[in-house]
Amino acid sequence: MFAHDARMLRVAARWAPGLLALLVIGPVVASLAGGLASADGGSDASFLPATNPVAGIIALAVGVLAAGVLGIVTSRFVSYRIATWTVGYMLAWVTWRTTTVPDLIRVTRDAGYPTTSLIIEGVVVGIAGLLLAIAVIAFGRDVPGHESDKVPGLPVTLEAALAGPMAAVVVLVSAAAAMAGAWLVVLDPLKGQAVFGGVVAGLLAGAAGTWVAAALRLPTTQLPIFAGLCLAPVLGTLSGGIVHGGGLAEASYATRLFGPAALLPLDWIAGGFMGLPAGCAIVTSLFEDRAAKTAAA
Repeated sequence: MFAHDARMLRVAARWAPGLLALLVIGPVVASLAGGLASADGGSDASFLPATNPVAGIIALAVGVLAAGVLGIVTSRFVSYRIATWTVGYMLAWVTWRTTTVPDLIRVTRDAGYPTTSLIIEGVVVGIAGLLLAIAVIAFGRDVPGHESDKVPGLPVTLEAALAGPMAAVVVLVSAAAAMAGAWLVVLDPLKGQAVFGGVVAGLLAGAAGTWVAAALRLPTTQLPIFAGLCLAPVLGTLSGGIVHGGGLAEASYATRLFGPAALLPLDWIAGGFMGLPAGCAIVTSLFEDRAAKTAAA
């Protein structure tokens, strides 16, 4: 009986963080983002392209901090993989309450798009996403590649993971794979497709980054891959102007917007936290299967 109760508690502990993020905490913290107003008085705003950027920064900070706290606790006491999904759920709620890129283009068209404020938002969100990844990995008790790091704090492989030209290759490959993922799946710039595009972007970034890291015999850490993904919020915003030029608004209205340009900065990070570890795990398992077959032969 006691063994059964203990097993039930473990199952509940695994489900609880994600359910809390999805059904309780996520909707609450996202309400701040939902209250942001655009230049025309409507709700087509993001965090910095809004009538009150200070309120936007506060809404973003509350969402990121809440995701970070719940993610760290989950990673430390439940599992790293559950923690990444929990963070992804939280951020997905926050970005869901903001606008879509076509509506933002419509509101800001006279001021020019991509706007400087959205590019700055991409930088801020990218940095916040990388800090979240570092925190969740640092406090994780079962992080792939960090099984020997049992003490809370930055893993000993962090410096090696983010330093050197070879690690930069992993970062760049991961960023390119993330852009390719968004290009493949985001055909209609709706919010649902944007967030799903972030998931696929994270999945491909994780797979490509892990493969390159293994080929280069780098430390098996997901941090450089997360770093590459966190470049995508800026690259995606810039890509619209590069691909469409002066016809960006027309492409948006005709639903021909270049896939990576259809994601707002937080769409990338929210989806990435859900997809990236899965992409890493898929490629890692392929390498492990190959090694096992080689050893058996």
